[in-house]
Amino acid sequence: MQQWEYFITWIDIKAYSSLDVTIEPPTDRLNSLGQDGWELAGIVQDESGRFAKFILKRPKE
Repeated sequence: MQQWEYFITWIDIKAYSSLDVTIEPPTDRLNSLGQDGWELAGIVQDESGRFAKFILKRPKE
């Protein structure tokens, strides 16, 4: 049976709407995780709408 490992990361959604170009865009972060074998399994946004929890999975070795 396939087993999975999970990774959860919080991303500050509102930070990316600012003009601060020193912040890594969430797509860059997600692409980097994808290159490491992680697949997005779900997104949960907090009540404030500021943060989102990205849940990723990949096959366990």
